Amino acid sequence: MGKIKFILSWTSANLFGWLFGIITGFCIGEIFLAQILSKTFHHSAVDFLSNLFVWLPHGVFIGIAQSLIIRKYKLEIQSNLWIIATTFGWGISITILSWYLNNMGFREIHLFLLPFIIILSGAIIGWSQALVMGTNFPKHTKWVFANIAGIVLCIFVFGYIVVFAKNVFLPKEGNFGGEETGVFEMLIMVLVFPLMGAIPSIPTGIYLSNCLPKFSEIDENKITTK
Repeated sequence: MGKIKFILSWTSANLFGWLFGIITGFCIGEIFLAQILSKTFHHSAVDFLSNLFVWLPHGVFIGIAQSLIIRKYKLEIQSNLWIIATTFGWGISITILSWYLNNMGFREIHLFLLPFIIILSGAIIGWSQALVMGTNFPKHTKWVFANIAGIVLCIFVFGYIVVFAKNVFLPKEGNFGGEETGVFEMLIMVLVFPLMGAIPSIPTGIYLSNCLPKFSEIDENKITTK
C-alpha cells in the first residue's frame, strides 16, 4: 500500500504541474510574447523564444510539483536542484530540439524521425534529473528508460484515443463539415489532454516507489499506516 500511495501522489502532482505549466506557458509564449516579438524579431527568433517560454513554465511547474513529493517522502534528493534539472529537461532541451527541427525544414515531422525525437526527449529529461540524484539511487539508466517509457506511453495512449474516437464517432467522411469536425477533435483533445500530464509519471513513480525503503528517511511501515 505504501508504494501504491506514493505512485498516486507522484502521478497527481505531475498532473497538476502539467496543467498549470501548459496553461501558463501557452499564455506567456504563444499569446503574449509571440505577438510582441513578431513586431521586432525574425520569424525563427520568435519561434525559438515563444517555444522557450511555453516549455520553461512547464518544466518549472512539474519540477515544483515533483519536489513537493520528494520533500514529503524525504527522499535524499536536493529539491531545489531537482526543479532546475526538470526545468532544463522539459524546457530548454525540448525547445532547442523543436526549434532546430523547424528551422531545418521539418515543419511536419516525418514518421522516421518521430521515434528518435521521442526517445531523445525522454533521455534528456531522464539524464538531467539523474545528475541531481547522484549516487543515492541505483542504476541511473533505469531512470532514463523510465522517462523514455513514460513519453512513449503518453504519445501512444493520446494518439490511440484520439484516432479511436474519431473513427467511432466520425465513421464516414463528410458526416460533419470541416468546422464541426475541428470542434469535435478539439473536444476530444481537451478531454484527453490532462492524461498527458499523468501518464509519463507512472514509470518514474514506480521506479521511485521501489527506492522508498532504502533511500527515504521515512520508514516504510510509517508510510503504509498513514
